[in-house]
Amino acid sequence: MAVALSSAAGASEVTLRYVASPNAGCPDEAAFRTLVAARLGTDPFTDGADTEVSVELRPPTAVVTLSSPPGTVRGRKTLEGSAGCDALASSAAVTVALSVDPLLRRNAPPTPSAPPPPPVLEEESPPAPAPPPRAPEREPDAPWRWSLAAGGGASAGASVAPQPVLFAEGRARGRVFSLALEARLGWPVSAALASGRLTTIAALGALLPCLHAGWFGACARVSAGALVVSGEALPDAQSHAVFQLGLGLRAQLELPLGRRFALRAFVEGEGNLFRAAAEVGSARVWTAAPVSGGGGLALLVHFDGPLTETAAPHNSQVRP
Repeated sequence: MAVALSSAAGASEVTLRYVASPNAGCPDEAAFRTLVAARLGTDPFTDGADTEVSVELRPPTAVVTLSSPPGTVRGRKTLEGSAGCDALASSAAVTVALSVDPLLRRNAPPTPSAPPPPPVLEEESPPAPAPPPRAPEREPDAPWRWSLAAGGGASAGASVAPQPVLFAEGRARGRVFSLALEARLGWPVSAALASGRLTTIAALGALLPCLHAGWFGACARVSAGALVVSGEALPDAQSHAVFQLGLGLRAQLELPLGRRFALRAFVEGEGNLFRAAAEVGSARVWTAAPVSGGGGLALLVHFDGPLTETAAPHNSQVRP
């Protein structure tokens, strides 16, 4: 959206188009304009000008583009940084101010003492023959982000009773795809029989490839591990570890709590390919359900992925 701002008479000829990724902690349009105005001493923007400055903040990158007339790209600069969207926006504001300041000076009334200086971001002089159209520049791929998560929940179906669970997870995430490894412990639960009791404990690992769209995600789940079944007050009571293997699906919602933290809620279900069972004598007294399910909550901590360049210094210039 083009934003019109008041400026000194005869000194405004630039239109600002500003886009920032949601949920990345970036300043809004008004805050970004304030950053630029603080460096120039005046609000430099107006609507419908012959020159347009476009700013796109998509952490960890920012792209500043100069077009004159609008639609004809004269220069572009890509900034990268890992110190957060506020620092990235500040670097982009400095770049815009350095590019706009010569344009303001050029349009100011001339003084006999000195001619106006040339603009920092120079416009290309059109050659006699029309140049071929420039191919759009490819934006750099988003780096992978790493995260750790820990939480708890409950599951039912694979144990003798609904079972509290604790889990920890490590995840690598790109723009829309992620891959996670999870370790899960099912707390001991018991169920009474006609005589005696059965107790089960679960220890599982899982691989979860996921697709993401904003706050929402859908995952496949492949889990494997052991279910320990033990009897109490039963004839010849023993403990046995039974191999567990399951395939299932998960739906999840992640709510950002700032740039590095998030809260995840999820529900899941899976088919039990190996079903545990318990027998007393020749009688089977319990068999795991063919399908199990559950849900839980987790707290996530995000870590930035590798970057090829730090945020641009304040003396950065945009060159065509």
